[in-house]
Amino acid sequence: MLVPVVDENDVVIGMKERDALAPGDICRVSALWLANSHGEVLIARRALEKKSGPGLWSCAAAGVVDGEETYEENMIRETQEEIGLTLLPEELTPGVKVRRSRIFLQWYFATKDVAITDLSLQKEEVMDARWISVPELQAWIERAPDEFVESYIEFFNSLKVPQEQPAP
Repeated sequence: MLVPVVDENDVVIGMKERDALAPGDICRVSALWLANSHGEVLIARRALEKKSGPGLWSCAAAGVVDGEETYEENMIRETQEEIGLTLLPEELTPGVKVRRSRIFLQWYFATKDVAITDLSLQKEEVMDARWISVPELQAWIERAPDEFVESYIEFFNSLKVPQEQPAP
């Protein structure tokens, strides 16, 4: 699979086979924060065969941008492939894009009510998925951070609204 290689400004400077990426190459990744109308978010446990973060919990879906795909097109494809959920472009809201060493990570938000039993998990990518309330997720991350992908914890922590300071 060919992936775009980008510079420090996320401008495509070439294409390479994913397995041929060099240590200095930067590629693109998209990730999905999926919520439902009950105030829960979907988390997915990565398959044990994954090179990066095997068996760890993370976002609903994520993946490396292929070929000429946009981040958004990648997010729609990865969500369909990994959890069997079809999202339309108008259902995605772009979030923050961050640089993490060798990747640009573009986050997306979506809200959709879907039962776990209606998802179709791609066994090579996802071994489990569950809906969880944000307070439960926060407590779990604080109790066992080693059970989560590091970039997911960073993103989750960035979503926290600072506590209001008491008036002087």
